[in-house]
Amino acid sequence: MSVPPWVKWQNYLMYLEQTYDLGLHDDDEDDDEDLLDYTDHVGRYVKIISEELGLTVSTSNLSVYTARDSSFWSQVREHYDPKKLRWIEMMIADENSFYLPEISAAYLARGTVNHAASLAMHFVHAQVSGEKQIPMDVPSDFLRLIWKEAVAYFGSKIINHKRKTDTIADIKASLAARGPSDLGKEALQLALAQKMHELMVITGVPGHRLQARPRKKWSYVLAASLLGGMMGERLFGGYQKKLIKAATLATFLKKPLGNPHFDVVYYEALEVIESLPAPFLSKKEKL
Repeated sequence: MSVPPWVKWQNYLMYLEQTYDLGLHDDDEDDDEDLLDYTDHVGRYVKIISEELGLTVSTSNLSVYTARDSSFWSQVREHYDPKKLRWIEMMIADENSFYLPEISAAYLARGTVNHAASLAMHFVHAQVSGEKQIPMDVPSDFLRLIWKEAVAYFGSKIINHKRKTDTIADIKASLAARGPSDLGKEALQLALAQKMHELMVITGVPGHRLQARPRKKWSYVLAASLLGGMMGERLFGGYQKKLIKAATLATFLKKPLGNPHFDVVYYEALEVIESLPAPFLSKKEKL
């Protein structure tokens, strides 16, 4: 009930188009070639987002794939080694939408507005930052993963400004409700520890270290999604209230992820974002 009517309409149109297409070609052996292509959907969002932020981004090399596209799997298997392939398979299994700059391929996990808009922002970010490869090496790429999620979430808010994410209070409440053997507990603990670490760093506490060492590498991805959502929410709130300019955002977006000193870039951006007002107390509160 909290999303704008046009977002619901876009979701419904995507559903109708896909349903019609599947029904029309049930008996067609060339079904794969005729399935709905989401490239136009994502491309429209790329145009809206880039124009909003004053960025010049071409969609000429944008190709959006889904799990039904066999050509995507062929490209992935040919290009990536087993370790990276396993990472990509986990991203897909966890229903994440992502962009692979190495092969210029965008993967859309679900045909919703939020997924399509986030994927569009992933593409915009990759183009303006000159991203060469997707960060997969954790914990060293943890900050890069958080930043990518923050940027993607921010882009999705440009399209669907009613979208909401978790807050620290939500994470604490969720953590309290988890059992000791719950698979998601480690990611929640990491997210809280990272948030505390960030506050210590930007307030000038010397030598503070992250007080969490997850056993599962995937916990970094889950925690990055939570932390990125909160950062993106705050960033959009400041942008919407004109507390941060599009030109400043563009400067942040153009920072290369491959910078060996990306942690400095990250905390410079974080210091600005943390100075912005918190947009809401919890996503569970009523509008």
